[in-house]
Amino acid sequence: MNSELPHPNELISLVQSYLPEEFPEWKKVFPDEFFEQLERLYGKEKSALKNKSEYYAKLIMRYIYEPVKKFPEDTYAYRAQLWQTLGVMKVSSNKRTFESNYARLMGQSDEL
Repeated sequence: MNSELPHPNELISLVQSYLPEEFPEWKKVFPDEFFEQLERLYGKEKSALKNKSEYYAKLIMRYIYEPVKKFPEDTYAYRAQLWQTLGVMKVSSNKRTFESNYARLMGQSDEL
């Protein structure tokens, strides 16, 4: 197994390949609150980055796009996954709790 991390641009291209054509401005798909919760849970300082979607591409892939990749034409699956994940973020006190709660949401064991 290759332990090298892909270049951020490769992740962005991969995320974009999963998006239906009606989401050409994919960076605007995520509400500010989504990034605020990521920053809170992952202990990042509040960021003034313009391209937060690019900065958080790995987490977006992990929590939003990978779980629904088997439904590429279903734009509602992406939206539902986003809002369910945001809900889990909001009720989680820290990263560990979030990951445990998210795993339960996805029907997985508590360890990812």
